[in-house]
Amino acid sequence: MYERRTPMWSETTKDGKVKFREQYKDPLTGKYKKVSVTYDKNTNQTRRRAQIALEQKIQSKLRHIQDGNIKKNVTLGEVIKEWEPVYKKQVLSGTYYSWSTYKKIIKDKIGFDVLINKITSKYLINLYEDMLYKEDYKRGTIIQLKAKINHIMKYAYQHDYISTLPTANLEINWPRERKKSEIEEKFLENDELRKVIDYLEHLQSPNHHLYASLCEWMVLTGMRFGEATTIQVKNVYKANNKYFVEICGTLVYKGLKSKKQFKSPLTKTNDSQRTILLPKKAVAIYKEFSKESEEDYLD
Repeated sequence: MYERRTPMWSETTKDGKVKFREQYKDPLTGKYKKVSVTYDKNTNQTRRRAQIALEQKIQSKLRHIQDGNIKKNVTLGEVIKEWEPVYKKQVLSGTYYSWSTYKKIIKDKIGFDVLINKITSKYLINLYEDMLYKEDYKRGTIIQLKAKINHIMKYAYQHDYISTLPTANLEINWPRERKKSEIEEKFLENDELRKVIDYLEHLQSPNHHLYASLCEWMVLTGMRFGEATTIQVKNVYKANNKYFVEICGTLVYKGLKSKKQFKSPLTKTNDSQRTILLPKKAVAIYKEFSKESEEDYLD
């Protein structure tokens, strides 16, 4: 509980709106501070909404003053709202874009109004296994969901919202791994690959040759799509009569229109930053699509 100096009051702003204010005492300084919210009108409804909003602002400001003590009555949704801006700065744009999918799953399967200190290891194990075996979610989806919840719970632990980590050492009964032969079925034989490239080459599109060459470039170099589409002339160099390409970025495109897509200076993982020796066919593709400026992309 905090000390109020005066009840909520209102002031009219220069543009005719109503600013509701309240003062509270900061336990660290002993001084009174103000919080405020602004609405278009001063009515019973807006006053009630303002009182709730001001209370939430004050509680948010005071929450970290309690660091070192476990805070009570904090919901999962409140922690997610606080954690999201931090997570956004920690990961690539594409990774953060995919978070919206798992956020929806968390909301549907757990709920944002659940008190975060009530989430236990057994609860999470039952959740993951029910999704795997009763709802037929793919293993990869659960692995990613588990990783996101681990991030959130670690943040909650670091900020004294929970006293122990329920995500530590979870023993999940995973479905059996696919056999090697099942995985190999996902790869194309040389004749199958040639059919794909020929199909792209004969598309009814002005970019048909570009698409076919991009596909072949990816096969020859082992690059991901995002890496291949952001290779610039300056990333390819010649040494000892051999051509090399430096992979030092990836395309950020998820959720963005084509004109707003851009090259990130970071690859998907740290290990993805690498230098590759180009085979002769890849060198031919490079020479065909490279331009004079070192900043230009291959297109």
